[in-house]
Amino acid sequence: KVLVEGVNKKKMFMRSNPEKGIKGRQIEREQPIVYSNLALVDPIKKVPTRIEYRILDDGTKVRVAKKSGAVIPKPELLKHRRRPVRFTVTESCTAEEDVWEETYDMPERLRKHMPNHFPKKMIPGYGEGEEMPD
Repeated sequence: KVLVEGVNKKKMFMRSNPEKGIKGRQIEREQPIVYSNLALVDPIKKVPTRIEYRILDDGTKVRVAKKSGAVIPKPELLKHRRRPVRFTVTESCTAEEDVWEETYDMPERLRKHMPNHFPKKMIPGYGEGEEMPD
């Protein structure tokens, strides 16, 4: 949902509080609108328009108004709130040998309740030749 300034205003009643010296009054507040009920405004004709996406000669993808063909740039706020496209592995990422290191030692009271169908390599603390508890 989206808040649009000056649109979808509702009157609300604010109760009075004589102890604090506040009088009862009516106030107007904007209420949210469902995103699908909004339309972008054509920058040339100043009317609501649908958009299409085009790829320019330099390879950038832009929004274009269907009524006039004008490019509608995205606000700076939306450029910063995008999700990352792909995750790339860098030097600061955890090394593969550190990922498989066992860091949890299961207490004995929990080991005895482990079912027998788990392979021994999945249960920390059990090595080769050790028996599984019943």
